Amino acid sequence: MNNKPVNTLFELVHALRKHMYSVLDNVNSTLSPLHMQVVKVIGEGGSDTTAQAISFRLHKDKAQVTRLLNALLKESLIVKQDNPQDKRSHLLQLTAEGARIYAQIMALDEQIYTRLREDFTEQELTLFAELTARMTASLNRT
Repeated sequence: MNNKPVNTLFELVHALRKHMYSVLDNVNSTLSPLHMQVVKVIGEGGSDTTAQAISFRLHKDKAQVTRLLNALLKESLIVKQDNPQDKRSHLLQLTAEGARIYAQIMALDEQIYTRLREDFTEQELTLFAELTARMTASLNRT
């Protein structure tokens, strides 16, 4: 077994994705984890959320965000309104069904976090969060 941190992180991401897919059916089987992330960003951002904000938050290009939003619009999970402060963009909001899905996603997040922290102290989790934040910052430096 290779214990390089990058391999360990890859295994963690794989296990997390596997667990997410196993409970995904409880939320909405037509949504991918990336769609769920977009719903989360809109739910957390309230009525001021734009495609540009989603692109920035998720580190995705505008074309990919547009495709994700079009799928959510087609599923009637979000609506868009003209942005009175910027005529080139739209404000995005969850529909009632989107808000229901958002609540389920947040419950799923809590379930995953509870499962992840079962074998760790708060101090260990804090250290892990600090280390992974530093690793992420290191990889994002240009």
